[in-house]
Amino acid sequence: MRAALIAACLFATPVAAQQQIICVKTDKDMQEQMAKHDETLQFIGVNKLGQIFFVFAGEIRWTVWFVRPEGAICTGPMYLGEILQLGKPA
Repeated sequence: MRAALIAACLFATPVAAQQQIICVKTDKDMQEQMAKHDETLQFIGVNKLGQIFFVFAGEIRWTVWFVRPEGAICTGPMYLGEILQLGKPA
């Protein structure tokens, strides 16, 4: 449901649409979408292959966005979730 709401304001490339991936063109677009869902940027990271990831979280949900090789900033259903626990596990 949340992904559908985000998709209403975003564009999807033909290949991305087939994979249910949602993309925006700019960092500002990504930030605006996350503000609508009360999620704030927690950190920006890079994996061992050099791909950049943006991790957002709110009180109960989190979203991860990633930068594709052509520069689009994307997310999708497998990059959305609910927070089960904050802090260090017991």
